[in-house]
Amino acid sequence: MSRQPDLVLTSSAHGITWLTEHGVPAARIEALPDGVELERFRPLPPDEALRAQLGLVGKRVVVFLGVLTPYQGVDLLLDAAVRVVADVPDAHFLVMGYPNEDRYRDEIRARGLQAAVTLPGRIPYDEASRWLGLGQVGVSPKQSLTEANGKLLNYMACGLPVVASETPVNRELLGDQGIYAAVGDADALAQRLVDALKDAEGGRRRGDALRRRAEDLFAWPVLAARLATLYRRLTATTPPR
Repeated sequence: MSRQPDLVLTSSAHGITWLTEHGVPAARIEALPDGVELERFRPLPPDEALRAQLGLVGKRVVVFLGVLTPYQGVDLLLDAAVRVVADVPDAHFLVMGYPNEDRYRDEIRARGLQAAVTLPGRIPYDEASRWLGLGQVGVSPKQSLTEANGKLLNYMACGLPVVASETPVNRELLGDQGIYAAVGDADALAQRLVDALKDAEGGRRRGDALRRRAEDLFAWPVLAARLATLYRRLTATTPPR
């Protein structure tokens, strides 16, 4: 089926490679990445009432917002958290999302991280920026080498520096401003998080740069214009069937 259309859209350059390896002519493929709502996801000052409610006053906070599963790297993140809090005692992990909260509460207890990790559960989409605004660093230790990673776009739009797994897709999104750790390596992830937490000024610069990158490359109006150009090109060159 993928060889029949005149145009195949994929969300990454890595997807182009995969499709060509499976017989789709490269000339028929275009990469059009996922986008982000820049008005919904935007830099916000920390909500002091929420910070106090969660017991995060005086903490350096790492935020994760996504599905709570091993393939998203949540187990790996907890392993890294043990190392991080040993080096940065005021570090705290705000791990937002669902499902499997009960399972991960058990994992937190097993690692002795009850005082260093908060699981608030599912966060309403319209509230995401408010919660992400509590963080100094966004993290995504996702294990997949090929799957899209929309949470990075949300972090970027909120002006957060980002520590992520070293994958082709993540590099396409974050570029040179991303902070990368080898996939599946808890020690490397911990060290990158420690470095990011200890470099607040560098983190602000990275976060500002990632927000600009989101505005330039991943805003929905930018992507809609690119898609319209592709449709015009397609209709101009494809004869009726």
